[in-house]
Amino acid sequence: MNLSDRRAATRFNAAIPLRFQTSNLKGPEEAVQSINISKTGIYFESDAVHQMGTELHIKLEMPEEITGLPTEVWSCIGHIVRLQSGVYNADRLGVAVCIDFFEALKGMTATETGKKAPPREEVDLADIAFHGSRKH
Repeated sequence: MNLSDRRAATRFNAAIPLRFQTSNLKGPEEAVQSINISKTGIYFESDAVHQMGTELHIKLEMPEEITGLPTEVWSCIGHIVRLQSGVYNADRLGVAVCIDFFEALKGMTATETGKKAPPREEVDLADIAFHGSRKH
């Protein structure tokens, strides 16, 4: 998928709490809020230093208002495609992540993540109809 395809995806302004960690799972887990999200990526600001191309494991509770589906925990793997000065805080780093893989933890909400996970179902992001207001 090229940059114009990713940018063509509808982006939504959505402050969704998320947690992420590098794919090697050696660094600390970081908790941030998304600034915008689409079916192909997530943009957030971070206090930590990150590198282009770094693979991240991301978990977030996606609201029904965006997907049209009941709120569930999403587990994503993506890689950093853009770094810039923060939009809302210039002292923070703006991080754009392209989602490479997505899995919905069916029937699980963020408050239940300490419990045993139910069977997982792989979902193709292209099959999800995103709802809500578009970012201009």
